Amino acid sequence: MALVLKTSGVKPVQVRIFAASAERMYMEQFLGWLATILFVVCYIPQIIKTCRTKTVAGLIFWLLFISFIANIVALVYAIMIKQNPLIVKYVLGIIFLVLCIYAYSKIYCRERNVD
Repeated sequence: MALVLKTSGVKPVQVRIFAASAERMYMEQFLGWLATILFVVCYIPQIIKTCRTKTVAGLIFWLLFISFIANIVALVYAIMIKQNPLIVKYVLGIIFLVLCIYAYSKIYCRERNVD
C-alpha cells in the first residue's frame, strides 16, 4: 500500500506503509514452515537406523519421552496462539516420536528377552 503526499510546489512523494510488514510476514511464514520441515525430518534417520540395526544401543528412552511430552505442551501453546506451522510441526513431531518410542520399546524388549 502506498500513500501519496502532495505539498504545494513540491513533487509528490510516495510513501510505502505496509510493504516492509508484508515482506516480514512472508519471511516469518517461510521460516516457520522451513523449521517445521527440518524438525520433522530430523526424526527419520533415527527411525530408519533403529529399524535396520534392530538395536537401541546409544538411544536414550528419556530423550524420546521428554521430547514427546514437550511436543504435547508446545502443541497446546501453538493452538492457543493459532500458529499453523507450529501446529503441524508439533503434530508431526508427536507422530514421529510415537513411532520412535514404539520401535524403541519393541526392540528393547526383544534385546532384554535375548539376554
